[in-house]
Amino acid sequence: MILRPFLRPAQLAVIQPSPANRPDVGSDRRIEVVDDAAHAMRLRDYLHRRWPQVDRVVLRRLVLDGCVSVNGEEAELNRRLYRGDVVLLDSPDSLAALRQFAVSTEVRDVRTLWEDEEFLVVDKPSGMPCTTGRPGTGGVLESLSKSHPGVELHLWRRLARDTSGCLILTKSAAATRRLEGIFSSGEVAVECLALVNGAVRWQEKELTVSLGPDRRLPGRVCVVSKNAKGARPTATRFVREEKYRRHSLVRAIPQTWRNHQIRVHLRQLGHPVVADPDYSVAPRLLLSEIKVGYKSRPGVVERPLLERMFVHFDRLRLPDRDGGQRVLTAPLPRDLELVLDKLRKFAAVSDRGPARAEET
Repeated sequence: MILRPFLRPAQLAVIQPSPANRPDVGSDRRIEVVDDAAHAMRLRDYLHRRWPQVDRVVLRRLVLDGCVSVNGEEAELNRRLYRGDVVLLDSPDSLAALRQFAVSTEVRDVRTLWEDEEFLVVDKPSGMPCTTGRPGTGGVLESLSKSHPGVELHLWRRLARDTSGCLILTKSAAATRRLEGIFSSGEVAVECLALVNGAVRWQEKELTVSLGPDRRLPGRVCVVSKNAKGARPTATRFVREEKYRRHSLVRAIPQTWRNHQIRVHLRQLGHPVVADPDYSVAPRLLLSEIKVGYKSRPGVVERPLLERMFVHFDRLRLPDRDGGQRVLTAPLPRDLELVLDKLRKFAAVSDRGPARAEET
């Protein structure tokens, strides 16, 4: 690799492997110099851009384990990189041996919550994409299409890969149009639970803002003026369910449905979703952040309590053709339930949100 002439001496020093730190056999040391095209890019995005064949989760783990440095300093996932920065990736394994990015061909079981001639509602597991766009692969749509031969299934709204809970599919274009109409009229209520950073002071809150593409970070959205290019009106109602010392459990009831809406709304309120890789302060949650007086063991790296964003669509209300209301629920997954158990045990406070009446 040809080093650029604008490298500073301190930067040149960090790329010279000393004999004492020489990688073991089977390890892989890669040195990259940030160019103009990657100026101001975040480290996690840079790594994915540089090694797109390696699974994002694996690259993220290398950073969290201290295997990536910038200008000789251990780096964080969200660190901004600038032209001329030296990125050193020192993997304990060969990059070729790391888990490569690929679409899973495993067909996982997806639990059906309710089904009729128009709609199919399932409990989407975390880590499973809604669709991969490739028949026979491990997306929810592909898996359900295999178990419903001859049925024309359509995703009404997608959930993020890490998000779990109620997912609606329609069985025809006409059913999709009818669902759009009853959602716009308020007859459909979709609710989710989100664990957020910070002790929420309000009991209820409604946020109405315009969202549009974030010009600085492709693929993400942000709050924009209503006259901005690509702006779309959004509204979400929030109810605080439980409050802890440094976190809160809130229920979000979206009145509109836009990409990343709930996550961006919560960040706008000053309470980003815990472990959200795009809009939060950290991509994981540690027990030491919850438990007062937590003591780490010498030489032992603390394992994260949670490494996926805490968003779960647990309740869905749909009108049936007889004029009644059908309420469907998806139980909280075990990993999220464990987090709440720890919060209730080590960070409980007396101030709780209003009790929720049972629906009939």
